Amino acid sequence: MNYDLEVEMITQMMKNNRARMEQTEIRPGVFLTHHPLGDCIGDVCTFHNPTNHPLRDLPMDFIGGVMYRVDGDKYIPNPDDPAVRAGIRKEFIVENAVVCRQCSDRIVSTHRHDFKHCKCGAISVDGGADYMRRGAKDVDDIIDDSLVVDVEGNVL
Repeated sequence: MNYDLEVEMITQMMKNNRARMEQTEIRPGVFLTHHPLGDCIGDVCTFHNPTNHPLRDLPMDFIGGVMYRVDGDKYIPNPDDPAVRAGIRKEFIVENAVVCRQCSDRIVSTHRHDFKHCKCGAISVDGGADYMRRGAKDVDDIIDDSLVVDVEGNVL
């Protein structure tokens, strides 16, 4: 199935079925709301019909529109996620963070258009898990402290 069409169908399905949504505990005490059984699109569903991949029993996390399997401190994009299955994404931003050399402040952008600057105002970060934008009076003041992984979960 075409990735854009699949995303559009999932978005429309969720709008139509908000009252019937289910929750799955993706890690202890953290629940993700998703479509109910029977509303899956296609033959693979992360929640109801995962493929028989070796990561299927690992805890899940959902960051920036991508489902991850978590193995200790390693975030591995879920093989059943539509973006991974379609092969259109090769890199995934798990955490978008920078550290300021002037004030040592570590700042994290957690979602799209989440523009933040350090306490001294020398640097900024934006983009969450969607894109990585940095700003600075002097680019040498930026220490990149982001976590970006490939489809296998290897840190880039």
